[in-house]
Amino acid sequence: MATFKTNDNVEIYYEVSGQGAPLFMLPGWTCTTKFWKHNADILR
Repeated sequence: MATFKTNDNVEIYYEVSGQGAPLFMLPGWTCTTKFWKHNADILR
């Protein structure tokens, strides 16, 4: 599980997958990263 910590001490989770140009996918407030699973599988 990859994370980084912001200047105000918030820890943010991220995933790196596939290759090519980066694509930033941000789930809504009440969603988890599982929200993007179907899309991420297709885009790989």
